[in-house]
Amino acid sequence: MITTADFSKGVRILIDGEPYVILEHTTQTPSARGAATLVKFKARNLLTGQLISDSVKAGAKYEQPDIRFAKVQYLYDEGPDAVFMDTETYEQFNLARDVIGESAKYLSEDLEIKAIFFNDNVVNVELPNYVELEIVMVEPGTRGNTASGSVTTPAELSNGVRIQVPLHIKSGQRILVDTRDDSFYQKA
Repeated sequence: MITTADFSKGVRILIDGEPYVILEHTTQTPSARGAATLVKFKARNLLTGQLISDSVKAGAKYEQPDIRFAKVQYLYDEGPDAVFMDTETYEQFNLARDVIGESAKYLSEDLEIKAIFFNDNVVNVELPNYVELEIVMVEPGTRGNTASGSVTTPAELSNGVRIQVPLHIKSGQRILVDTRDDSFYQKA
């Protein structure tokens, strides 16, 4: 059992039979005598991606979900599904691209990622924070507007995603892209 004292970013708990991961939490101590200390937290449902905010009394207990992670490799698309292979057991499984969500645009052949298993069923995948992609087109930028300190220009990546890159980046170069916010990280 996990209590609110164990809450920290990344801790996984069961709420109404579904797994959640704690994103942030705060403890609020009341000024009135006899009032209960409250713990406010935000969590993401690992099955649906839904965000919740909740307040509970300090000391509330939660069960730990039966979650495990496995290294998997993206292989190919099969209709509306993406096909993955467990790199240890070589078992293949399908996962609907709409379950993967926005992250699906970064799936590329042989990309190694983590699969999230809940009660021995694959519920989602977790991409690495940075993926390497090739720039296929960079719009010409103009130097001179340097008041903001960072001069960028739009670019299109090999997966069709458009991001802002620094002016010195050219077509054909490979860069690392932050998958959490679709931003340029650095040259590869």
